[in-house]
Amino acid sequence: MSEIRLHAVRNAFRLLDTKAKGVIPIEELKTKYNPYNHPRTKIRFSSSEIAASEFEKDIQGYISNGVVTEEAFIKYYTNISSVLPLNKDLYFEELIAQTWNLSQAKEYKAPTRIREIIVMFYEKVCQRTYKDDDEGKAIRKGLKHVDLKDTGTVTIKEFKEFLTLFGCNLKDDETTEFFNFFDEKKTGKINCDLFANYFALMGSGNNPNVKPTFKLESDPPLQTLRKILNTLILRGYNGIRSLNLLFKKLDKNKNHKLDKYEFVWGLRENGHMISEMEFHRLFKYFDRNNDGFIDYQEFLYGLRFKLSELRESLISDMFKALAPSGEIQLEKLAEKFNTESHPKYISGEMSKKDILDEFFTLWEGVPRTQMIKFEDFKEIYADISPCFDRDDNFEKFVKKNWVLSPNQPEQLNVTKENMKESKEIVPAKESDPKKVTFAEGSKLVEKH
Repeated sequence: MSEIRLHAVRNAFRLLDTKAKGVIPIEELKTKYNPYNHPRTKIRFSSSEIAASEFEKDIQGYISNGVVTEEAFIKYYTNISSVLPLNKDLYFEELIAQTWNLSQAKEYKAPTRIREIIVMFYEKVCQRTYKDDDEGKAIRKGLKHVDLKDTGTVTIKEFKEFLTLFGCNLKDDETTEFFNFFDEKKTGKINCDLFANYFALMGSGNNPNVKPTFKLESDPPLQTLRKILNTLILRGYNGIRSLNLLFKKLDKNKNHKLDKYEFVWGLRENGHMISEMEFHRLFKYFDRNNDGFIDYQEFLYGLRFKLSELRESLISDMFKALAPSGEIQLEKLAEKFNTESHPKYISGEMSKKDILDEFFTLWEGVPRTQMIKFEDFKEIYADISPCFDRDDNFEKFVKKNWVLSPNQPEQLNVTKENMKESKEIVPAKESDPKKVTFAEGSKLVEKH
């Protein structure tokens, strides 16, 4: 979803969640949903009965223990958003506002107005920023002026005082909405650094010669990368691969580059619900030359880290055993894939044909007659590698994947005896993200 659409959904949930519990009973949602106001009903393209029926049917997949959480509410509308063209933001906003009767609420503000406020505030900041300074630093000074206890956060009362320093005089309800836009976790406080960083990035994006004082681009956004990586690892071996393939689809020019919208859309389409500020931070870090594009292979490299010498050697030896000439047709490679070792074949959940179909999805877009080279083969295992915290488990997995002729296994000389201690990712449970560390030698070594 676009930023405007996502904010519209979050805004709607806040207004509907009158008890501020973070969850809404499904029966309460059903009573608040107004199918008569659905745009298709109003133009008589459909009936209110059909609109109500579709809502009750589609929302079922997002109910847990009789309630709908904010995250589930967002996912429900992400599904709706995916079928609406990019130029339909106003229709999407109207759909939400009317079916939930939001326009009648005194505190309701259209998401498009929020964007206007952000731009207006940014212009005010620019007017008060000296040549040798940048917008982020100017904002940070202003926030420090009202944050008398130096907590690193500001309340809405302090935020109002801060806005006046820049001559930004908003109505109370507009100030509240502006504040809420950056208080995504509804803590009643805004993080000063994150708020300043947001506008620092806006400034650096407009002028490639201006570097934010915070030097955000030099510090890897480890927390956001951990969040994305943990989500992908929990999806299994195809987690990172699925994101890689999605980026390839979005790369129309086949130059490994994506603009900000394509990158943001790709991550959200892949199910990563991170905040707008985290998207800004992530994109800015990987947009090395400030040209408005990122090399998504560089992003994936930063996410999954460089293969250790041990793992790369194992992959290389395996490919030499499978393709002595240095290349092999994809269809021939599939014939050597060991379907009988697949856990779901052993359990009876999948047939050999099902497993081969799954194998070909790893090579989506590649004709079966195309010749596969080592770099193509290595990329597959580079995407899978983060799922294994131990080299010996990764070795077993790779060897188990393939059926070799009797005289070939000895070529694979990577054994437990020559294993070195792995310093690669230790996949963390969602409840303990601090356990994730990054490969030594990669761009994302975590400092303790």
